[in-house]
Amino acid sequence: MNAVGVLVRIVAGFITQKAIAIFVGPQGMGVVGNFRDFLAAIQSVSTLGITNGIVKFVSEFKKETNKLSQVLSTSLILIIGASILTAIVVFLSASYWNSSIFGESYDFTTIIKVCAIAIPFYALNFLLVAIINGYSKYKEFIGINIVSNIVGVAITVVLMWQFYLEGAIYAVLVAPLLALVVTIGFIYNKRAKRHLFTLENCKTDSLKKLSSYAIMALLSTLALPVVRIAIRDYIYEIDDEVAVGYWEAMNRLSNFYLMFITTLMTLYVLPKLSGITSKNGFRIEVVNFYKTILPLFAAGLLLIYFLRNFVINVLLTREFAPMEPLFVWQLSGDLFKVASMVIAYQFLAKNMFWYYVISEIISLFIIYASSIFLINRYGFVGASMAHLFSFVFYFFMVVFLLRKKLFRK
Repeated sequence: MNAVGVLVRIVAGFITQKAIAIFVGPQGMGVVGNFRDFLAAIQSVSTLGITNGIVKFVSEFKKETNKLSQVLSTSLILIIGASILTAIVVFLSASYWNSSIFGESYDFTTIIKVCAIAIPFYALNFLLVAIINGYSKYKEFIGINIVSNIVGVAITVVLMWQFYLEGAIYAVLVAPLLALVVTIGFIYNKRAKRHLFTLENCKTDSLKKLSSYAIMALLSTLALPVVRIAIRDYIYEIDDEVAVGYWEAMNRLSNFYLMFITTLMTLYVLPKLSGITSKNGFRIEVVNFYKTILPLFAAGLLLIYFLRNFVINVLLTREFAPMEPLFVWQLSGDLFKVASMVIAYQFLAKNMFWYYVISEIISLFIIYASSIFLINRYGFVGASMAHLFSFVFYFFMVVFLLRKKLFRK
């Protein structure tokens, strides 16, 4: 069922990517990417980054009603407060965000104000989906993703067909709202569980449990989009807007084939690692992943590399042909990214706060510094070179940090 869900997401992503390539072109692809990263950052702030913590504690306490109610009630209050505050700040400073994201060439201030109004609804959807995931309701979780993607791609294509770049920006904005409607439709018959959300069960103890997850998640989900926007801006300075579009298109293609892995991590690996109590359990899960999933993923990457020109022509347009040199660096970097992800998820599963914080800060610094250095020497191709370099470094760093759990018998 997960395979079907991922296939739908990939097909939807391909259709969206093709539509962007046709209606927006390389010039507009970087603009859409900047708005997508901005939206990801404010969604993270509006949920305080606690969704992974919700998944863990719902999974842990789903048979203990009182503790579960405390976690859910505390989470709801936090997310309502944070999302409303974020919405007010973004709405009042819409002009500033417009110039920061789009520069002086575009005026999408109205779109940013609409985005601000939508923020609490985004946050509510993240909360509901995290609870479903924590309960291990795989059919509902995957069903929500399938329907959301089908509806989302239809709206996206229509908006771009009618309004081109502005339609693409609105599509990024509207898709999460449609996802909330779909989520509510799937869980409507579960409304009897609303008694778990009570004001009196909002406890300081639950706040402390969630706070470390908030800091860990915010560090990556807030800082990474900022770094990516900075890298796009630097590519624009060294090359031009078209080169930004090539790099953004490569990242989008990368996201498509990584969907299976990221879904697997969220749906299976994180809850599985959270429930492991034996000393050898973590090592066994990593070894199983390396024996089963990683070789298949590597074979898929190799196939994509040999078919790279076909992929560009089919999924994009011939306008994107100059991005072909990016493939070898991006695909190699993604292999190391996946190899390190399954190990690094232990930081989240076992709430290893300082390990996570230190590794994320170092990796973000490495990817930014190496991008600036390599872009300056090799142009936009340097950004994908930096992607490989940073994840090779990250892989060896997490192996070193968890060497005792990985190698000591």
